[in-house]
Amino acid sequence: MKIETNLVPLVLEIPPKGVLRQSFKAEGRRSAGEEILAQAVYTLVFGVPAGVLSAWLYDQIKHHKNKSGFRFRINEKEATDFTEDSFKRTIEREIELERK
Repeated sequence: MKIETNLVPLVLEIPPKGVLRQSFKAEGRRSAGEEILAQAVYTLVFGVPAGVLSAWLYDQIKHHKNKSGFRFRINEKEATDFTEDSFKRTIEREIELERK
């Protein structure tokens, strides 16, 4: 699952056991008025439930989700509902789609 966000520290965090961060990068320059966007690709080890990744991601964004300008994309789709249940369902649904 690919995520893109302007919360750069998120992609630098070590994910929980059973979640692999395959790649990450950051683009943009703050000095030119352009926001910095970070991308990361995560996969789950076989047998690890999608809830492990969704809970960890929500825990990482919960203090930033209401800040002006916060952006979060999941597999190229802009996330707009950051209530805990909805966010976790969205992440879990995207993971299940990838598993098929």
